[in-house]
This record gives sequence, structure tokens and C-alpha cells, in this order.
Amino acid sequence: MIVFDELRVTKDAEYLIIDARVRKEDYYKDVYIDKIVIDTEETYSESGPSSNPVYSYSPEGDNKSIKLILNINELQNLTSFKNHLLFVYAVAKGTPASNTPCGLDNINTLGVTTYMGDFYNYFMQNIKEVGQSCSVPQNFINALLRWEALNVSIDSGHYTQGIKYFNDWFKDGVKETVNVNCGCNG
Repeated sequence: MIVFDELRVTKDAEYLIIDARVRKEDYYKDVYIDKIVIDTEETYSESGPSSNPVYSYSPEGDNKSIKLILNINELQNLTSFKNHLLFVYAVAKGTPASNTPCGLDNINTLGVTTYMGDFYNYFMQNIKEVGQSCSVPQNFINALLRWEALNVSIDSGHYTQGIKYFNDWFKDGVKETVNVNCGCNG
């Protein structure tokens, strides 16, 4: 029922931008944004917004759209956007039309984001390997495959697996684990 037009952490890792709106289809004429709830990889619950979110906001009145620009101080128990997956829920209120197609009447819309700067910097550090014609760019390939595994997990709704990948490979900075002297025959 709700879509995110923008959901991201700024380049300087200072702000989280949330821009959401109720979809424009006639089904949602009597649907409004009830609240925004944010969980992290530490508070995420498979059943929806947790009982212990790092942020919750309920706008006054009947709003079809909302735009929030949050700094880290507005989120409980967080000191940086850099080390967290952010699970942002836009929760709807009201009643969708009776002819709303099945599956398009969920009150919770979930968007996931994180700070991208460290990932991009790590990729740029290893991209020079791609230009070396006599060697396989192992660190770059490893980083890219890990990034894709995280993205596929999140995009396909396998959030618990995505959290595992994030914690193992990306939390507290990108972790390098390719050992080029691993004793492999290759």
C-alpha cells in the first residue's frame, strides 16, 4: 500500500532520508500513513516491526506521504549509521477498497538500507585488480560476490540470511578474507 520514493543514508553518513507515500491506485483512497518504525539487524523480527525498535514516529492526522530526515541522535542506541542494516517499516492505517488484489493489502511496507560509502571505497581499493591481465582479481571478485549475496538475500525477502551475511562480512567495515596463499591448485 505504501512505496518508498527515497530510502538512503547520505554520503557523509550523517542522515537517514525516508520519503514514502501511499500508492496512487484507487484501492488506497482511504489509506494513510500511520507510522514509521526502524529496526536494525540487532532488533529485526520476522513478524514485522519489533517491540524494541530504534525509532518510531507517528504523524498527526491523515497523511498520504511523509518525508523524514533523521540524524543518528534521533535513533535509540545507535552511534553511527555506518555499522547497521536499517529495516524501515512504513505502516498504513485505514481501509483499502474491497476489490484490492490479494497481497496488495499488507499494512506493513518494508525497506532496507545501509551506509554505502565503506562498500564503495572497498570496491575502489580492489578494482585495480581487474586491470591486471596476468592474475585473477580475487579480492574484487570476492567482495562483489559477497555484496551480491547480501543484496539477493534482502531483495528476495530472506532477511535473516541477509543479516547473517551483513554481520559476517560487512559489519564494522568490509572484512577481507581471501587468502591468495591458500594451498589451492589454481
